[in-house]
Amino acid sequence: MKKVTLILTIEFLFVLIFSSCSESYNKVTIGEQIWMTENLNVDKFSNGDPIPMAKTREEWLEAGRNYQPAWCYYDNDSINNKNYGKLYNFHAVSDPRGLAPEGWKIPSANDWEVLITNAGGVLDADDKLKNTFGWDNENGSNEIGFSANAGGTRYWNTTEFRKLRRVGYWWTSTSKIDNKKSNYERFNTPFWREKGVYFVIGIKYNGKKKICSFDEYKGAGMSVRLIKE
Repeated sequence: MKKVTLILTIEFLFVLIFSSCSESYNKVTIGEQIWMTENLNVDKFSNGDPIPMAKTREEWLEAGRNYQPAWCYYDNDSINNKNYGKLYNFHAVSDPRGLAPEGWKIPSANDWEVLITNAGGVLDADDKLKNTFGWDNENGSNEIGFSANAGGTRYWNTTEFRKLRRVGYWWTSTSKIDNKKSNYERFNTPFWREKGVYFVIGIKYNGKKKICSFDEYKGAGMSVRLIKE
């Protein structure tokens, strides 16, 4: 009897350990795409290396200037992790060690454009993608289950946090070089010219809600959503 109990105990521990190492994610199928329904909140790359946490304004600025990956909580408050996930700079998004767990990837700008088309286009997708709670301006219907939350952003230069519960910003994997000429030499360095493309939900143009894409310096902090490979 003791032998049977021992075997069962060992099997139970094996299952418990295996389960703790396996991560499951809530996901939704939209068209032919499979998206996570929550913002990313990992603090390790897919190879197990830790992603540096920027706890101060200086650490955030230093990471951007040195092209180093970094993450933070909105307002440096861990309470915001539950609903909004972490904010990452683009150097974390593009790091070759991989921000996304196995089987997932950072969506490209094109992946986001396909999502928006499947949700009805730039003028109609806003309501269908936004969650039914958590938005100060106006909640959405979340009709297609994407559950977009307004995680706000962190500016690359002032490190100021802005627009939590009002606007959602999500990095794509797409980079861009700004070829505009500048009168100042420092604006022509890679730090100033290399940008990452992101999409934003929860803004208005001419009184109409619209989803837009922009490019921003890679030192900015934004949310990340993953798509199945």
